Amino acid sequence: MKVFLCYRGSDLSGKAPLIAGKIVQRLKASYGQDSVILDPGLLPPGADVPSFMKGFVSRADVFVVLIGPQWAELMRRHAQDPQDLHRLQIEAALKADLPVMPVVIDTTPMPSPDELPASVARLAEQPRFRLSVESELSTQMGQLMHHIEAAAPKATVPIVNVAGPVRSVREDQPRTGKRVHTASIGWWWAIPFAAFLGFAFFKTFQGRFSEPPKRDASNDYLNSIGDRMIWCSPGKFRMGSPETETGRSQDETPHEVNLTRGFWIGAHEITQAQWKLVMGAFHKSYRKQFGTACPVTHVSWEDAVAFCEKLSAREGGVYQLPTEAQWEYACRAGTTGPYSTEGVAVGEFSWHVGNSKGHPHLVGEKVRNHWGLQDIHGNVFEWCSDWYAPYPNSAVTDPSGPGTGKTKVYRSGAFDMPAASHRSAFRGFLDPRQHASNLGFRVACLSKPNTVPTTRDRTTAQPPSLPSGSEGVREEEIAPDVKVRFIHCPPGKFTMGEGSSAREVTLTQGFWLAETEVSRAQWLGVMGQKSIPPGPNRGNRVPIDQVGWDDIQGRGGFLEKIQPKAPAGFAFALPTEAQWEYACRAGTTTKFWWGDEFLPGEANVANAPGTAEAGQVSFFQSKGLPTGASMTIKSLKANPWGFYDMAGNVWEWCQDWYEETPSGPTTDPQGPPNGDLKVLKGGAWNEPEPEARSAARLRYFPAFRGGNFGFRLALIPKP
Repeated sequence: MKVFLCYRGSDLSGKAPLIAGKIVQRLKASYGQDSVILDPGLLPPGADVPSFMKGFVSRADVFVVLIGPQWAELMRRHAQDPQDLHRLQIEAALKADLPVMPVVIDTTPMPSPDELPASVARLAEQPRFRLSVESELSTQMGQLMHHIEAAAPKATVPIVNVAGPVRSVREDQPRTGKRVHTASIGWWWAIPFAAFLGFAFFKTFQGRFSEPPKRDASNDYLNSIGDRMIWCSPGKFRMGSPETETGRSQDETPHEVNLTRGFWIGAHEITQAQWKLVMGAFHKSYRKQFGTACPVTHVSWEDAVAFCEKLSAREGGVYQLPTEAQWEYACRAGTTGPYSTEGVAVGEFSWHVGNSKGHPHLVGEKVRNHWGLQDIHGNVFEWCSDWYAPYPNSAVTDPSGPGTGKTKVYRSGAFDMPAASHRSAFRGFLDPRQHASNLGFRVACLSKPNTVPTTRDRTTAQPPSLPSGSEGVREEEIAPDVKVRFIHCPPGKFTMGEGSSAREVTLTQGFWLAETEVSRAQWLGVMGQKSIPPGPNRGNRVPIDQVGWDDIQGRGGFLEKIQPKAPAGFAFALPTEAQWEYACRAGTTTKFWWGDEFLPGEANVANAPGTAEAGQVSFFQSKGLPTGASMTIKSLKANPWGFYDMAGNVWEWCQDWYEETPSGPTTDPQGPPNGDLKVLKGGAWNEPEPEARSAARLRYFPAFRGGNFGFRLALIPKP
């Protein structure tokens, strides 16, 4: 992702220059140090201005223009200046059809097309974002990053919201062992930084390997916490590293190992969400800004063993930490080089000190090895079951380490360590009572459960009675051969929102709401082929996306075209935010309509690079459902009132203007009478799981066609 930031220094007075700096800071934190493109300064001597600007600006994925109090006047003054780089940059971006986003500062009015030079008049028609220097900036910056991501659906680098570096936690036990790697200590830091960079770009050309042995994936299974367990057949391999391997230690003596018994091993490290499912609460290392799909850290060896015991009791299988030999066998996946890939840069399959920005990342974002394991090189160190001891010099069968010892082995490498510690053969050891901010684990299983539990506890309130039969469901034709099925929602009271913003809301009138989001087929039948947004055609039964509120409600929009088909006494509409949440909750009072815990497979969220929940993606794969995309409507279960995809798939536009803290009436609320932003609800396939909460809300400009924005229809009584 590259973002061109275009602004006039003379326009940004007072506190406003801070905004430019803050935006640059946040862009670099979100997309990387090379993600920001700024004014080139002076044109090269003899340069062809249009060609130069076209080439310069076209490097960006999104073009952002800062508009302060003097901007319009300065544009007017320089309208005829052939060397005005600011105007030339905007012209080039508009001609190149880049996504252009005006960011308007404070109460500065956005100029109309008539007030701008003709060459940049289209700028006034672009969806804008308003930033206030008097308000708290971090929330606004996060929203701006969301806008930028939505504006550039083809961007290859996901947003990473970084609230600060991971801080090391003081260990309360004495350190034991010669190699203790934590976020704050480790002898590797004595290596010159230049060596770090060398490792970060090191390619695994050493130790080239033959075709890895084929693996029987049919024996894999998905356990009750959404962890895909990878089957590893019995086999032989060479453990340790040759003396010629860069970065090796003396205790990596190469030797032959024969594993006579197959086993399963987790495709990913155990996440914060999975820890909570088994242990009943988030681990103390949980940080909201990093998400529930990050690996659990700060776990001692004893903590990890306790987790395995509880998981075994939960499922009836035999879960444990992998032995060191099992771990390296699964990591190598038939390879013999330093890493379990060939010809792939370390940064493509590993989170290390050179690319992690100082914190662990969502599991499953990096390239998998030949057997389907991810994060086996890096992200966090992983405990093994063995006591530490030097390797033998001869072949061994089913090794499990010595019977006793002082320190336990860990493997893998970590986000705050150089690439040399991410090698397949790397070994570390630590007191089993110790914990560290870069230390987690993955599980192995020796005996597959006879039946993996699939029942899910649902903590829900009893939903109000719904009309049955023809009184509760109706179909309406909105265009020739295009029908929509509606479900009736009776009048009632419910708690809207959550936390300090929760309030009791009364809906005095019943209404009808479509059981599904509007599909591509339904949109096509109403609006015609030319209205279909660009992008891959994944069939006509997926929800329509890339539609703005104006496309639905505006002049010539979807609602205007279908309104003549409305039954007598009714009108087609977008639901109000209150109507939407009432139908979504369906009588429940929990975070999600199914309960307080997010469970894999309940909603199509957290299903894309940058947000992926390991258990979520694995669940969808096991059911043959798509990942990294919206799904065919009705792919997942309906809520208690029969509505599908109220949580996830695509965000859904509502009728209301956005208000940060709702302050209007609590009876039949419809939002403020005017505003700049419209409300969306429900979350989407590429959003993290908290966005699927019934109370979650999003705000966007009504003209904005987000790549994950759709809607569902309401049928409401006319006044």
